[in-house]
Amino acid sequence: MLKSRFPNLPRWLVVAFAISAAFLLVVLPSIGLVVGLRADFMAFYAAGLAILRGEADQLYNAEVLREWQVALVGPYKGTRFVYLPIYAVLYVPFAAQSLLVARALWFAFSVGILSIALRVSRQWSGLSGWESALAFLAFPGSYALFIVGQNSPLTLLLFALIGGLMWRNRVGFMAGVLAGIALYKPQLLVSLLALWVWRKEWRALGGFAVAAGAVGLGSFAIHVPTTLAFLSQGQGLLSKTIVEGLGANASPWAELRHLVPLEAVSPVGGLLSLLGLGALLLAWRGSGPVGPYQHAMLWLAPLLVTPYVASYDLVLLLLPLSFLARRLKGDRLMQAGVALLWIGPFGNLLLAEWILPSVWGAFLVYGLCFWRARTPLANTMPVPSLSNTSTLS
Repeated sequence: MLKSRFPNLPRWLVVAFAISAAFLLVVLPSIGLVVGLRADFMAFYAAGLAILRGEADQLYNAEVLREWQVALVGPYKGTRFVYLPIYAVLYVPFAAQSLLVARALWFAFSVGILSIALRVSRQWSGLSGWESALAFLAFPGSYALFIVGQNSPLTLLLFALIGGLMWRNRVGFMAGVLAGIALYKPQLLVSLLALWVWRKEWRALGGFAVAAGAVGLGSFAIHVPTTLAFLSQGQGLLSKTIVEGLGANASPWAELRHLVPLEAVSPVGGLLSLLGLGALLLAWRGSGPVGPYQHAMLWLAPLLVTPYVASYDLVLLLLPLSFLARRLKGDRLMQAGVALLWIGPFGNLLLAEWILPSVWGAFLVYGLCFWRARTPLANTMPVPSLSNTSTLS
């Protein structure tokens, strides 16, 4: 049974994943019941209500949105909607339902798009459907997004689709459009856009510009003053988030607050970001084919070179790890780094905002990928037959 359904993973790893998945599936639903509906999804639901009621001018009125949320779930500190107005439109169909039905529908929607993302990743991971599903269920970072009802599944799918295009050397207009759709997480696009500029991928950058323009125009069409208010408030909110540590920040910058004085967080974090970005560009230097280590670096970079990464965004680690799946055998250093990435999020789930193992594990894997990418013989890997791995190519 194990060999037929999990042909590409060592038996000990399958057993370890099964234990992890069983633990998480038992423990985390109880956490979800405690959190209940008083979580991030409430901000999305309230934003959808604002559009549905024709009150888009209230999207960033924290007091009004809190009143709506309290009316739905009782005493509650409330959560804010922090995206451009156009993204609130996504939640209008959910806001048209009762809150419980909307939450259930969002859960089903998230499972669906995550399933597609996992299927897309099989183009390069070479894992079976059973192996991909087990790896996802065994990863602690997979669960935070379900508990709070976040939009990280959509981010993972967009990144997986872009990754698939880049894996097949089809970096063109559509890749840029997909990146533009992900502008609700602009901080996670910095490394990707920098790489495209570095490699002169003008068609991809053109697609991004078109999509970004559509996002902006769509937001202005919904409500001009509200869009302008968002643009003026965004910088201050980001600055407070970075320096004061608002929210569950899982970036290296968050850990710097415990290691250096507050006034040094930004310069030291900026230097780390530049070093990480420089390593990425150096690894991708040249016009020749690139291998799985460079691709893994590309999708690790958003979590390492940007000042804010929410804890639920740790699910994005599944994408770089999928590129390393075939390269772990016999590489004990890489196995150790991946183990830190897999185990680290337990700290975030069980010990509040303690994410140190994940952060430094990501740095270790990033450095190892850079080292392996600079070793010509280690970086060769044939592209798997798409007909045998995915119908979404």
